[in-house]
Amino acid sequence: MKVIEARSNGFCWGVKRATDKVLELSAQQNGPVYTYGPLIHNPQVLTELEEKNIWALDPGEKKPGELAGATVVVRAHGVTPEVKQELKSNARQFLDLTCPLVTRISNKIDVYAKKDYDIVIVGDADHAETIGLLGFARGKGRVVGDAAEARALPRFARVCVVSQSTQDDATFNACAEIIRANSDECLIANTICGPTYERQNDTLDLTEEVDRLVVVGGRTSANTARLVKLAEERGTRTIWVEREDELNPDDFSGCEVVGVTSGLSTPTWMIQRVIDRLNQIGQPTRLSPRRALRETIHFFARSHLFVSGGAAALTWACCYLQQIPWRWSYLAIAALFVYAMHSVNAFVDRTQRIQKGITGIGLIGRSLVMLCASVVPAAVGVTILAYRLGWIPFVTVLVSGVLGSLYGTRIIPDGWSRYFSFRRLKDFPLAKDLSQAAGWSLVTAVLPYLATTYEFGLVHFLVAAFAFLLAFARSVMIGVRDVQGDKIVGKETAFNVLGKLGTKVLMGVSVLGLFGALAGIAALTSPREVAVWLFGLPAYVTLIGFLYHRRIIHQGSLCELAIDGQYLIAGACTGLWLWMQ
Repeated sequence: MKVIEARSNGFCWGVKRATDKVLELSAQQNGPVYTYGPLIHNPQVLTELEEKNIWALDPGEKKPGELAGATVVVRAHGVTPEVKQELKSNARQFLDLTCPLVTRISNKIDVYAKKDYDIVIVGDADHAETIGLLGFARGKGRVVGDAAEARALPRFARVCVVSQSTQDDATFNACAEIIRANSDECLIANTICGPTYERQNDTLDLTEEVDRLVVVGGRTSANTARLVKLAEERGTRTIWVEREDELNPDDFSGCEVVGVTSGLSTPTWMIQRVIDRLNQIGQPTRLSPRRALRETIHFFARSHLFVSGGAAALTWACCYLQQIPWRWSYLAIAALFVYAMHSVNAFVDRTQRIQKGITGIGLIGRSLVMLCASVVPAAVGVTILAYRLGWIPFVTVLVSGVLGSLYGTRIIPDGWSRYFSFRRLKDFPLAKDLSQAAGWSLVTAVLPYLATTYEFGLVHFLVAAFAFLLAFARSVMIGVRDVQGDKIVGKETAFNVLGKLGTKVLMGVSVLGLFGALAGIAALTSPREVAVWLFGLPAYVTLIGFLYHRRIIHQGSLCELAIDGQYLIAGACTGLWLWMQ
């Protein structure tokens, strides 16, 4: 069974903007942040936001005046002017995250309502956006959901017709023409937003290619329901799910091609899990070579074994760059340390744990027993090996391990939180990228030097900088993948701090730094061929960035293996140099 994904999927930019802003606000707060109504209509993402101390309030149960002293956010759907003013007056801190495209509609309604036009909104009467828009109509507003309701309207002298931003084009045009025919003066403004147009058109195009269509999105999402309706009107058998475990293999019996589309508030990582599950359903019962390869790639990527092997390979390369005789213990410490840190932080960070996927590998992130069974032996092995190298390597590894384990753990007690702008180490800007790079540099380059009696020189600093920049580039690329995959991450990643352009500049500087470090090492060492052979690494990092930008390797295990492959290439280049001697 072939699985085809719609060209546009994941969060629309309005939802992405609201999510990023509320996460930034939460990181700055010592107490909870409340959104007036659910930030987006997706229960899985709302659960993740609650882990960040961001809570959705039911407007029907909580009046604006009852939020005195709280930090309150208006979600992307917007609210009426009266509710907004009351929230602003009572809240300790107030942030309006109404989507600019929704604000454009409310401004148009306000302008024409002041000119004494009647206002008709084509949309869902009970939807939060529509309720908010009606508040700008100065009592002259009406809502219609279909052509029948449009025909029931009275004749207007002057009327302005607008659309809910997530309405479908056919319904809006049909209603607008009926109202035009029954009005003396009719101003029609099609205010369906661009992302909605794109998602609906992509979904309709997909119905021409598939036997079944899976629509992924929250049950309370109006725009997701509209995608289902549009597909069914085309005669395509459509299945609406929120999660991958709702898929029934029997629904795809005899199906050759299945399409996947999603609502505007469905994160990319959830769509990927649905696609992974569909690929499992469509697989033949026998283990074909292609399936075996895919499962092997997925296993090594998600179990942290691949990246751990990369740590050993990079350590081997760093030993030769520093002209230090390599030892198996150096390689083992690096591999076990990286494995333990990645596994522990995946367990502590609930977001990463849930997003592990649907295979058994995810159990390492979900089960404390399996975590201990795999990580404790690795930690013990690192401790013993480091102790045998001497007190300085032992203490260095011990302190690094403690700091790494505390990365995602809350270290500031509730009673002290008002004195600090952070609660965890990961709350610092770029904390993830910098801490991971520092840890990699330590175990792959610095530790082998500390275990020797060599006098410290510029070449050792350059090798440490080389390992740091290579790991930093890897962390930044993984961060970009996570952010663009709609994962809930904060300012610990460069992309959320610097933005798209700033991240590109940062990556460019990192690549130039890698070239500079290798050039310096080549100039200071003899023979210099090892560093020269590694000059391909900065080019490889640039290539991976290009392939990601072109969406050739965008998400999933293949993307992760391609990024982490830089470490194995470092080891391979070193091995080839040795073989050529």
